Amino acid sequence: MRSDRELLLRAMIWLQSGCQLSGQALAALMISGTDITALYKRPETAFEAKGVLKEQTSKKIAASKPDEQAIDKKIKLIYQRGIQAVFYGDKEYPESLTKIDVPPAVLYAIGDTALMNTVGVAVVGSRSMSHDGERATVMFTEALAAHSVTVISGMARGVDAVAHATALKHGGKTIAVLGNGADIPYPSQNRSIYESIIAKNGLVISEYCPGTPALPYHFPERNRIVSGLAKAVLVPEASSVRSGSLITANLALEQGKELYIVPHSVFNKMGQGGNEFLERLQGAIICSPERLIKELGMEYVSRSKPEIPVNGAEKAIIERLEKGNAHFEELMMISGLNVQELNATLAAMEIMGRIYKAENNCYGAN
Repeated sequence: MRSDRELLLRAMIWLQSGCQLSGQALAALMISGTDITALYKRPETAFEAKGVLKEQTSKKIAASKPDEQAIDKKIKLIYQRGIQAVFYGDKEYPESLTKIDVPPAVLYAIGDTALMNTVGVAVVGSRSMSHDGERATVMFTEALAAHSVTVISGMARGVDAVAHATALKHGGKTIAVLGNGADIPYPSQNRSIYESIIAKNGLVISEYCPGTPALPYHFPERNRIVSGLAKAVLVPEASSVRSGSLITANLALEQGKELYIVPHSVFNKMGQGGNEFLERLQGAIICSPERLIKELGMEYVSRSKPEIPVNGAEKAIIERLEKGNAHFEELMMISGLNVQELNATLAAMEIMGRIYKAENNCYGAN
């Protein structure tokens, strides 16, 4: 005979995988206190949840008969992978998530679920980060770990991955919020981080049923959980105001959370999004001549720079320096030039105004 807990889990799997209910509909059911196990046993009673579900959603539930074999497979996967299901209303369910607009109906978790109720900071940012962005991520995350602050992120490439790895390296705790099933390490190149989080008693969570693949719309949806779990959100670097990390930043503001954005050089394109966001928030930080002219009440007229032809080596050098300063030896490696050839190339590029020489035999892009 199945326990009440297993029936609840089976009902949730059916609503998610069988009925394909949205996060909003699932949240509405759980917040209203609707008995979803009763729906599971008698789907036709969905029409009794008046004022909770839209008529179309009720029809979808009523027309869906639970596929017990498919549910059995999901249950087996959950047990095999050591996944816990934390439902809205459970003692372990994080109080902070009950206060967001669409609290997840369930969190599938691998690891220490107590971390969801600790003081945490979300660290999010560029997937293709600059060297400065990486340094900033490491510097801030080291400090968070040293002060027993849980580091929360989305396990994406770039800033997310560095934040998780740095927290673990320095003995800190970290939570990865995935945009797919908790049983799937995504992206695959971050499998080692995923495994380390679990091995070192961190936490991997997802609102999506185990086995669910990563889909594009899942990532903006999961961002509300990243910010919702956190006391504050830190953006070490963001390349665009439309980036996922700044979607999380906007959510943080809507949720009344503290937001911290690390400013970057106006010549660092990888930090442009964070700088523009700071401009919007404070107005006093100017990151471009266009903004300054507009602040003076004038119309900005763009003056495009003439195209200067470049060869393959020069293009490789420019592309690298646009991400941040680089040492002479690194430029020699990426350009394929010897010392004499590189010296001549860099000198010519300086004369053309494409690059400048910085300290310690480093170069930067103009």
